[in-house]
Amino acid sequence: MQHCANIPGRGYDFGADERWAAYLKNIEIPTGDQASVRLRLQAKWYKKNVESDFDPEWISAPTPAPTSTFMDRGASANPPPSATPPPQQQQQQRATPAPPRAPAPAYPQSFTSRTSLLVFLLHLFLVLAGLLHLVPFVPFSNTAYVYFMRAAVACQLLKTYTAHGKPHFPPWSNIMVYLQRIVPTSDFFHLLVTAAFMPHRPISLAILPLMVVSLYHAANYAAANSGRSPTFQRVFAPVHRMLLSRQREAFHCSAYAEIALGFLLIFQLVTPMRNLTLIFFYWNLLKMRYQAPDSSASHRQVWQGIDAKTASMRRRFPIVEQGLGYVQAWFLKVQ
Repeated sequence: MQHCANIPGRGYDFGADERWAAYLKNIEIPTGDQASVRLRLQAKWYKKNVESDFDPEWISAPTPAPTSTFMDRGASANPPPSATPPPQQQQQQRATPAPPRAPAPAYPQSFTSRTSLLVFLLHLFLVLAGLLHLVPFVPFSNTAYVYFMRAAVACQLLKTYTAHGKPHFPPWSNIMVYLQRIVPTSDFFHLLVTAAFMPHRPISLAILPLMVVSLYHAANYAAANSGRSPTFQRVFAPVHRMLLSRQREAFHCSAYAEIALGFLLIFQLVTPMRNLTLIFFYWNLLKMRYQAPDSSASHRQVWQGIDAKTASMRRRFPIVEQGLGYVQAWFLKVQ
């Protein structure tokens, strides 16, 4: 079974659900646009087995153009040049043969039951360690933070390897192909964040987004593997249904936390905890999240809310609006 991407905005980990794996083994996906076909199958299966109120029709519907925000308007003053080359350049492009494309690295077969259990245990540990760090007046709060970061790096490395394998080289161009596949994913984002913040002083806001992901992964795995147990139905089933009903709000709050962390790093410039390298690195990650398919919708929605709440204040200070224009142009620039 090939790895299947999650439904955007839902956060459900199909790789950890053995019911989905059994279902996928009994069907044959036609050749062609397999990614879109697999996504539609995931949406229908998700509605039938996980969330009955979910509407699978929006998966195939065209995505409406996002509402213009102050982030989008920052780059409107400098429209991109025309993408159509002159006739002479077109002839040269047709005459020059395209370089051979490097083969994609081989995927592992699927989540094995042992790997799936290990990922579940790591996510469960992350939830517990995160709670121990966030509970006030706990003497080993900083220790819990350190172990949270270490376990998070191990968990995201394991999930990235299980989902995408490892690059095969030579040729070295395969590394770029591999990076293009893993960089937009949420797992790679959380891997970079935990690796970047681990050597520094604890920042509680940095662990909140991954705690949300870990909570839903652990709950979904438990429901998929112990859902028919009487104990689960009596104790955990109501909690799982509550989590599913509030899943959209939870991941929206997670996007708020990711963006708030970026502003917190800026505010720390006036404190001894300032770190210019970490600020530049993390805001580049926020640029990636703003445009990545896994997180673009939620991040754009958050930025629209920030735009609405700060519009009146920015109109009072034109110089601030002008300065933000340069920042927005950098933020929206696609490299």
